[in-house]
Amino acid sequence: MRHNSLRFRINALVTALILVFFALTALLMVQDIRRQIREEMEATSRVTMQLLSTVVYSTQFVPTVMSRSDMVRSFLDNVGRIRAHDVVMYGEGDDTELYHSPPSRYKPGRKAPDWFAELVGPETRVLRLSAPGLRLVVTPDPSRAILDAWDDVTRLAWLSLGFFVLANLLVYWIIGRALRPVSKLLTGLERMAGGDLAARVEGIDTAELRALSDGFNRMAEALERSLRENETLALAMRQTSDAILLMDLQGCVRLWNPAAERLFGHLPEALAGLDTRLLVPDHLLETFEADLRGLASGQPVEPRDTLRRTRMGRTLDVSYRASPLVEPGEGAVIGSIVAYHDITETRRAEAVSRELDASRQMAQVVQSRLEEERRALAMELHDELGQYVTAVKTIAQATANRTIASDPQTHASSLAIVSAAGQIYDAVHQIIRRLRPVALERFGLAETLRDSVAEWRQQYPHLDFQLDIAEGLGTLPSEQQIALFRVAQECVTNVVKHAGATRVDLRLAAAHGEVSLSVRDDGRGIPRERMLDSGRFGLLGMRDRVQALGGRLEIDTVDDGSAATGTEVRAHLPQRTLED
Repeated sequence: MRHNSLRFRINALVTALILVFFALTALLMVQDIRRQIREEMEATSRVTMQLLSTVVYSTQFVPTVMSRSDMVRSFLDNVGRIRAHDVVMYGEGDDTELYHSPPSRYKPGRKAPDWFAELVGPETRVLRLSAPGLRLVVTPDPSRAILDAWDDVTRLAWLSLGFFVLANLLVYWIIGRALRPVSKLLTGLERMAGGDLAARVEGIDTAELRALSDGFNRMAEALERSLRENETLALAMRQTSDAILLMDLQGCVRLWNPAAERLFGHLPEALAGLDTRLLVPDHLLETFEADLRGLASGQPVEPRDTLRRTRMGRTLDVSYRASPLVEPGEGAVIGSIVAYHDITETRRAEAVSRELDASRQMAQVVQSRLEEERRALAMELHDELGQYVTAVKTIAQATANRTIASDPQTHASSLAIVSAAGQIYDAVHQIIRRLRPVALERFGLAETLRDSVAEWRQQYPHLDFQLDIAEGLGTLPSEQQIALFRVAQECVTNVVKHAGATRVDLRLAAAHGEVSLSVRDDGRGIPRERMLDSGRFGLLGMRDRVQALGGRLEIDTVDDGSAATGTEVRAHLPQRTLED
């Protein structure tokens, strides 16, 4: 693993530094040992030569030669080995060995290795001292000093070896402990490399590595946040109903969403690198080129409605907007992002709405004309037919009065004519009321409903009519009053014919800028699947009448938990007054 390799290299470096230190120390030690041994040998040689010179000098007063040599040999025998020197005494004029110093008793039988002796051993020279009758040959012997140095070096080497091993183990342990958090960092990096951006590094006490782990955690959080944002953006691009195209500066597609494939009918392989000019009708190419130049200079395209062409050549109504893509670092424009929203259905809905408004206006005109015709017809019935019926009744009554005694048969026929004329008059009066309630023009909707409810109670005694008129209605325009009254009439007619109800509740109120009329019964109710069957229940006329005035008609089946259900019809109109 990488941290183990780093650990090994650091340990190897420390080992190399220790070895270099040991090598330099050994070099300095060898030089120092060589200097010490040389100085020691030189000092002992001077002492030895002074001692022997003094002894030899003192023997010159001895009268005979034999006595002089005997005296020196006796001295040497008594002294023994003089420091680290071999002393050999010869007779004068021959090589007869008269004396040889005994071997050293210091660390007998041992010697330093030859390579070490050659390394630290000084250069020695044989010293000679002559006197009448004898010769002394003094040879320096540094072997004991070299052996002492070897023993010192050996002890120091073992100590250094122990220190070296201990230091390496200690360094290896310290480095391992110091680099232990690196394994956590490495694990976090490996998890992140594997796609786990939730990886975090915790529990690091070393200040430097803790700063590194904090930086790693911040980087991971930034990457995770960026990934979430990118995923959200990609999800939004995939799921949005708007077609989104990412274009380069030349107007070629580099990225798109599925909505673009559906809108323009191009396959993914065809959209890759597609020149978006192919989507623009010929007469709009100049405008599109101007848009591209503006985007390249950093100017966005404000939303506007335009036309685009599909792969099959069909022209679409779209809402179009575009923005330049700016490189964050340098601020250079690198492309543009374009969004298209299909407004074909919106245009169709607008056309339908316009047609509906026109139909409502036409229906309002028709209703207005119809009400005028009803009013004219009511006036004709009242002024013409009513007068004729009244005249017939008057003549018949006069005839009946004249023939009461003279012509009983004519009298009876005249009374029958009077009765029939009265019934005709009542029927005409009822027709007039249905065509154009007089109270509606004179007293308004509220009083007309009160009169109508009173009349319905007489006509339909099996029904319990309840009327609730709220305060604050004001004076409504004539067309609203007529519309609401006609709804009430139609509802009561439907209840009488189809509901089998025993109670009818009518409520007229105004709230939240609306005036509403509610008619509710406790009858058998209207099945939901038949609520739109206006031909059976007369709902279409009510709905058209209300919608023509900008209102709405609501029909619900009522279920209050009892055996009876019933139906509730609610007509809502925007509240206006005569001043409006």
